[in-house]
Amino acid sequence: MVPLLVGCEVLDAPDRTRELEGRVNELSAEVSAMAGRPVGTGKHGAHEADQGAHAPHASDEPPGGGHARSDGAGAKPADGERPHGEPNAASDGHDAPAAGHKAEPTTAQPVSHQVAHWGYGRKDGPEHWGEMSPEWSTCGNGEQQSPIDIEAKAGDAPPITFHYQASRGTVVDNGHTLQVDLANGGDIEIDGHTYELVQFHVHTPSEHTIAGEQYPLEVHLVHKDAGGRLAVVGVLFDSGEDSKAYDGIWKKWPAQVGKPMALKRAFDPSELLPAVHSTFRYDGSLTTPPCTEGVLWNVMRRTKIAPRRLIDAFRDHHPDNARPVMPLGERTVS
Repeated sequence: MVPLLVGCEVLDAPDRTRELEGRVNELSAEVSAMAGRPVGTGKHGAHEADQGAHAPHASDEPPGGGHARSDGAGAKPADGERPHGEPNAASDGHDAPAAGHKAEPTTAQPVSHQVAHWGYGRKDGPEHWGEMSPEWSTCGNGEQQSPIDIEAKAGDAPPITFHYQASRGTVVDNGHTLQVDLANGGDIEIDGHTYELVQFHVHTPSEHTIAGEQYPLEVHLVHKDAGGRLAVVGVLFDSGEDSKAYDGIWKKWPAQVGKPMALKRAFDPSELLPAVHSTFRYDGSLTTPPCTEGVLWNVMRRTKIAPRRLIDAFRDHHPDNARPVMPLGERTVS
């Protein structure tokens, strides 16, 4: 019999040889069985199965149409491996299913969409808002969108009754405009219906135009009724001589974006209104995402004057934060 070599030991005992040959056969059988076993049912199978039971996030989808990898791996990509929902730019094809093997599709549960970044630039501007999030589709396909161009002869809407009062509040740069929130600025009445003032903010230049003419600045006073319906009063401003009328709210720009700054004194929103309260009225929308429709718009027929230095300050911080005018369609302006 030829001796069996194990390491440096020579084994020539028949019983020992038969014992080792049997063990080799047992190990060979185990190896053959393991070759056909799915990944995740080995030594750590219970833990791996639990991980695979969770629905993947949108950012976990591998390149290739949302199919699972053919090797059964379901681990998250490492931090910085690829942006949310985009294929790995450095992929060399290892994530693709193996040739001749059909990968099983995943059944991911719905996931919350991250809030998309929007702005007024070439890539994130108004023409793209409707494509940036499913919740913003109205920005692209809505039929009652704002702002609009208004004919100077349009309409004869009844005047608004204003019940404004001086109130403490805060001013904040929200990343898109300067916004003032008043604690109790009063309310308005339109056709006997009451809307409470919520906040006001600024656009430069104006969003609404009158007979095609755009103004240097527009203030939007946003109101809400008990049922949540919005009514917005738009005031167009011309540029004029210096004045301290608005220094209490606009003279000092907030130091940090998103951090409210308390007003130094109570502010009466009536100071933003022209002497005559007649308006152009129409059904429209928010002028920023999500561009929700059902907003009752009231654009004042008379303008106000704002100091040039304040208008310049707005332009320095948020230049051109105005949505272009939208089609009037079948709507009428009263």
